[in-house]
Amino acid sequence: MSDLTFLMDPGNPYFAISKVTGTVVIISRMDSEAAGFVSVQSYTVKVCDRDNKCAAILATANILPINDNPPFCNPYMYRFVEPEPILKDTTVATLNCHDPDIPPDPLVYRPLSGPLGVDKVFMQTANNSPVIQVNNNLVYDTDPVTTYEMMISVSDSPDAPHTVTATIIVSVTPVNNFDPEFDSLVYNFTVQETSGAGTEVGKVSATDKDLPSCVTYKIREGNNDIVNRFWINPTSGVIELVSQLDFEIKDSHKLVIEASDCDPDNPRIALVTVNINIIEENDEAPECRPSRYTAIIYDNITAGININNFRLSCKDRDSENTDMRFEIVSGNINNHFAFDPTHGSHNPKLIVKSPFDFDNGGDKQQSYNLVVHIIDDNVKNVRVQQPRTGTTMIMIRVVRTNTPAPPTTDYYKRKGLTIVDKSVNTYDPSAWYVPFLLTLMALILIALMAWAAHLIWKYGNIKALCQKARNGVRRKRVKTYKAGTKKDKVEVITETTTFETVFDGEAVDPVTGQMYEYNSKSGARRWKTMQSKDEKIKLSDISTVSESLAPTLPLVPAIRNT
Repeated sequence: MSDLTFLMDPGNPYFAISKVTGTVVIISRMDSEAAGFVSVQSYTVKVCDRDNKCAAILATANILPINDNPPFCNPYMYRFVEPEPILKDTTVATLNCHDPDIPPDPLVYRPLSGPLGVDKVFMQTANNSPVIQVNNNLVYDTDPVTTYEMMISVSDSPDAPHTVTATIIVSVTPVNNFDPEFDSLVYNFTVQETSGAGTEVGKVSATDKDLPSCVTYKIREGNNDIVNRFWINPTSGVIELVSQLDFEIKDSHKLVIEASDCDPDNPRIALVTVNINIIEENDEAPECRPSRYTAIIYDNITAGININNFRLSCKDRDSENTDMRFEIVSGNINNHFAFDPTHGSHNPKLIVKSPFDFDNGGDKQQSYNLVVHIIDDNVKNVRVQQPRTGTTMIMIRVVRTNTPAPPTTDYYKRKGLTIVDKSVNTYDPSAWYVPFLLTLMALILIALMAWAAHLIWKYGNIKALCQKARNGVRRKRVKTYKAGTKKDKVEVITETTTFETVFDGEAVDPVTGQMYEYNSKSGARRWKTMQSKDEKIKLSDISTVSESLAPTLPLVPAIRNT
């Protein structure tokens, strides 16, 4: 694997380099005709080793142009409309075409169809010319032809040329004397707020007294939003929606519609105002923050308490804050939770409606997943009847504060030798000494490992080292007694380790009837001190070996008191 890393510094929008191999690849399309494009692209390649020592080299790429664009005409359709008479040598069209390639290729114009030629109605002023003229006088009264249409092909380079078609229409018409007229001075339309794209809003209509009669429509004003809301059919005058409207943003729209006749040079126009009123609908569901919430509470929480001071914060774009109501539709086992208030507010509190009862079996579930519906009633808006519903999730875990006492056993009913070891677990993971002890044990372990490594290095013989260590160990004799001898009474020693702890419960031992205290978390226990000496339990009553069982007991070593 190479230790070198390749990169471009600075980067180039058209090229990228492989960090491993240094291969330069093209990452985006290059267009010589694009604005600001530079045909000579320079970039710096930087290579660095693992120690971040780098070298750089300047690279240059020459981008060669190709014939990849067809000719462009503006427009592709030429319409010449002139009242009679149209005299000979009148220019009816001059094609405005060019080749967008850089450098551009010379264009070739050829007739494809229509009355274009030396002996026809129209002709080119010269061979391969974009200028078209009338070959003879055109008089509407003597020649009732009103429209002439020709098509001309426009080609670029003869090698693999690109070709487009331009259309020329010549119309002989009477003088255009009249403006279009709408059949109404003002149009008023209504549309539902939830209507989708393509919905018909209304229709405008205009007529032209000139012949031939031809009217086209377009929206002149009022549709200048970021996104156009309306579209008008240019021939029929039908207004349609392009996108859904929003009453909360704008409750009405005013459009100015333009109708124009078909005179290409001096068209006459008429304007009309269209008022579009939006009918409000309840189309927005309430939204709440947070949409999910998790809480932990104790089972001794009092009814009516606001859980963790938590409030929902809801809003509805088409409703008032007082029109919302809140319903817990799922997860509210035993009806422990509720909102205050349940309606008439947009930020209610989550409260405990009824207390928990785990001790008597009234409650068993400790995790609650509440599904809350937020409903906008819109009670003040008589036009809006259908409510909308939002949803939020609330997860609540209930922690028990009281733990039942651990059950007693028949431990004290057993006979024979018993050694009682009383210890209390006082471990607290949050105490200061826990990290101290863990650190101390880690240091001791490291020291022992270092000492062992030193011995191995120093002596070089593990077996000899072990033998030496074994010879250095002193044996300690333990004095024992056999049952049945003169000293057949077994000495019982109680080893007791006591730590400071908290005993938060009391119980009665079913065998002795004596009270004892216990820790509900660790299970540690101790006898509770009695007033009467006779009520105290003697250790010999618990741990003395009966004479009948003494001969069968094994050897017991003496235990040192601590």
